[in-house]
Amino acid sequence: MRRQIQRCVGFLFGFTGLLQAQELPILPEAYPINFNQPVNGQSKAMLAFATRALQARVILAGENHFYVKLNVQSEYHLLRLLHEKAGVRHYVIELSPTRALYMQRYFSTGDEVAHRYLKATSSQRYMNLFDSISGWNQTLALSERIHVWGLDVERFNDMTMMRLAEIVARKGVSPPALRPGFMALKALSEEILRYGLQEFDKDGDSPENEDIQENSESSHTETVHDSISMGNSSPTETVHDSVGNALPTKPQDSGNDKGNTRKIECADAFFQNDQFNTTQTSKDVFHWLTLNAVKIKAWLGDDTLEYSEAMIQLKEWILWEALDQTAQQYNWREEHMFQNMVSLLNTYPTMRFFGQFGRCHVSYAKQQQDCGWFEYHSSVNRLRTRYFSNDSSLMSIGIFYCDPDNSIDGVNAVNLNDNTIIQNEVKALLQSTHTNSVLYNLESSESQLSELRKKFSFVLVNRVSEKSLVPKDRNTGFKARNYSSIGFGTLGRATMLSESLCMHFKDNGYALTNPKNFIHYGISLRSVQTFLSGRLSFSHTNQSIFRNKSEQIQYSQTLYNLDLGVHTASDMSWIVGFGGRVCFHKQSIRYIPPSLNFLNPQPSGSVAIQKRNWIPAAYVNLEKRFGNWISAECIVGYRKDFSSGKWYYKPYGLPYFNGKSIEGDLSEPFVELNFYINIGK
Repeated sequence: MRRQIQRCVGFLFGFTGLLQAQELPILPEAYPINFNQPVNGQSKAMLAFATRALQARVILAGENHFYVKLNVQSEYHLLRLLHEKAGVRHYVIELSPTRALYMQRYFSTGDEVAHRYLKATSSQRYMNLFDSISGWNQTLALSERIHVWGLDVERFNDMTMMRLAEIVARKGVSPPALRPGFMALKALSEEILRYGLQEFDKDGDSPENEDIQENSESSHTETVHDSISMGNSSPTETVHDSVGNALPTKPQDSGNDKGNTRKIECADAFFQNDQFNTTQTSKDVFHWLTLNAVKIKAWLGDDTLEYSEAMIQLKEWILWEALDQTAQQYNWREEHMFQNMVSLLNTYPTMRFFGQFGRCHVSYAKQQQDCGWFEYHSSVNRLRTRYFSNDSSLMSIGIFYCDPDNSIDGVNAVNLNDNTIIQNEVKALLQSTHTNSVLYNLESSESQLSELRKKFSFVLVNRVSEKSLVPKDRNTGFKARNYSSIGFGTLGRATMLSESLCMHFKDNGYALTNPKNFIHYGISLRSVQTFLSGRLSFSHTNQSIFRNKSEQIQYSQTLYNLDLGVHTASDMSWIVGFGGRVCFHKQSIRYIPPSLNFLNPQPSGSVAIQKRNWIPAAYVNLEKRFGNWISAECIVGYRKDFSSGKWYYKPYGLPYFNGKSIEGDLSEPFVELNFYINIGK
């Protein structure tokens, strides 16, 4: 009986504890976010977020790398939001300075080489993000553009090998003693680029609704923004670098290398095999570059500094590979990112920085279990405890996901004993999020999310959806900012002939037909740059304006228009602009008298008069782009006639009607509707 009572009491206590553990806390203030709505349309809802951001120097969001679709949405949207509301001009990435270098080149100028290198080392989804940032950034004034900085150690060989090859190629013909090694470097770089672009194209063919886990076998194209696992048994932070694993492994050399006599044993693979181990070959090339460092630097001259920076990055990759899955690797990486961030803060003491890293890197507090490590000091934790003297200079945003299968989205409390509490806090947030995305302010006074507050200032909850990768206020399908077009259009004018001209002929017994709301058609060629456009258009019409049984009068006019305009960014869905026009207007009127020979009814004695003049015009235009290749444009303008109104006999040039004006003022408004095929990028 006593045992039964003890069991009942134990059951009641256990059940009560379970109920207490399942009790959901009071949630903080929430701000719905629509990633398909322009940033400025959400300013009121985001006031508290922006106010808090204005207090911070470093603003970092923490993501789960597996939710790529939602991550690129939040990263792009938060970057633009913080740029507009908090004056952020510096964008930090969880990647090396080499990667940031090429991102900066692409973001600031649209550099085509940088674009290809990024494609070869990124997935389709992240390339969409880069295209969005690049297009948007180039619409900004120079003082408002963002600058990209890489904080991480170099964890990949691909971009650095291509950078070294680019430096060597830019220098020109190398000395004979260095040429074989540089040929191997060039071939390695070309193979990395070829393979990367090939994998990028394959990635583009994959289904767009794979939200959760990216295919690990194509992770060569997923290296951007992916964290290497550091001993974590959970797949939350695990990504594989398949560059060296997917290709056949080259047999190791015999170890008979002696000093500078070592050769690149795998060099023949560049010329004999379609595939080879780029990881091992990169290490061999690095060894050769190191052994010949003095000769190479002497030859490079002014390019030595950039070459040395690239070699430092390559050495980091060698060390990263050597320390794989060790505690030293984790600690070195976090300290490296911390030191690089401190350097930027000291260099730009008044500026703010934003980035989106893996979630475990942005926790305020030291963790007992995060990123797979015990006693985890994140980069943000180091900034908080070793650099800033207050908590307001940092702002951390934890990103979570409403996903039916949330087994891969685990989160740990600061102390492992409190894991149940933090899991209940996350559960409460997920269950309360019914719109696409909601931002929760953990610093608000009513919040009871005590464990999450130890790690973040805000939590962004994203729902898994099939919506576009990018906001609708930017359409990254328009990757062409500079292109040419061929067009077909219609020109509408108030009337074809002036009232004065019609009255002149009427007084001489010829009542002319003068079409109102006259429309004629033409073709145009144009060249479009990011903010400028030029157009050359041609139109012609020929029409009978008087006819009776025996005689007729024909009218023809030809317009040559040269336009120069400015407009909003040319890779937008809607483009608004204005411009000026110079029009060469050529008119001709021919009188055809009755034929006097009924057996040969050819007119004789026909008379033609003509007028040629230049007409300036100004206009505003609105263009809609339907994908990369089709555009429709409406132009509304006003043309001002400064001519004398005099006509001349053709072809002699003698004045008609004693040199008196018969036409009057041709100043008038006009409307054009044009359709373009964009034929070049």
